[in-house]
Parts: sequence; structure tokens; C-alpha cells
Amino acid sequence: MRLASESRSTQAPARHLGISRKLLYHWQQAQVVAEVGHVEVARAPEVRALRVATKRLAQELGILKKAVVIFGQFGAW
Repeated sequence: MRLASESRSTQAPARHLGISRKLLYHWQQAQVVAEVGHVEVARAPEVRALRVATKRLAQELGILKKAVVIFGQFGAW
């Protein structure tokens, strides 16, 4: 699930894992339902938009953390 969540599509992770893209998609949907508790809520446009925004912000945070480490090393010289 982590590999799929880090990718923009389900095709590459599914191919890497040797499973069908449809199966991976169903697993992702089941995970979303488990997190929010109800199928209709999981499919709501607002929830989907918030999940996309959260994913993007987590990626940006990871990039910023790496930048702090890199620029912190240059500051020590």
C-alpha cells in the first residue's frame, strides 16, 4: 500500500508487485473505507480532494526536510 500511495497511478506499483491494477485499486479503496468508516464518505468529493492535498503536502514536507539537511551541511563549513 505504501508503494502505491507514493505513486501517481496504480499501474507501476501493480506491475512491480506482480498483481493486477484492479486488485491494487480495490485494496486502496478498502483502506480508505477503513480509515473513514463508511463507503459513501470515502467516495465524497471533499474527502478525495483532502486526501490528494494531504498527500501533496506530505511530499512537500519530505522535500523541505531533505533541503534543511542539505543546506545545514553547507552552513557547517
